[in-house]
Amino acid sequence: MLKFPHAKYKIEKTNFELDYINILNKVQKNLELHKLIKISNLFENTINNNKKVFILGNGGSASVSNHYVCDFNKNLSELKNKKKAKFISLTNSIETITAIANDISFNQIFSKQLENFYSKGDLILIMSCSGTSKNINEAIKFCKKNKA
Repeated sequence: MLKFPHAKYKIEKTNFELDYINILNKVQKNLELHKLIKISNLFENTINNNKKVFILGNGGSASVSNHYVCDFNKNLSELKNKKKAKFISLTNSIETITAIANDISFNQIFSKQLENFYSKGDLILIMSCSGTSKNINEAIKFCKKNKA
């Protein structure tokens, strides 16, 4: 049986860890709570109105999109007063993404899916570190055009 040693360890932090902690603290201090509440209200209203929430992103943001949808769908299913929330990641179907990329354009992998599935009142969450990817910009154009 493996037992955890009871000795106290000296924890040494490198500049990397200290910088990371300082950045996290700075982010927390600068959070604009009223904006988080506004976003939370958007989600709540979308769910209460029985609308869909689409989430999308590239690379690591694609992974976060899928994880986000997983957590929401799992946690909402555990509520006593179940709402019929429809959280959908536009990054989770490699078949759809590659078909659109191959037959139409990689730049439209998200906007074409939104054209098929979006209804007025749905919520679209776009995640991007750079905000410069053409497929992200096409999704944003879709949102603007459809007042999403």
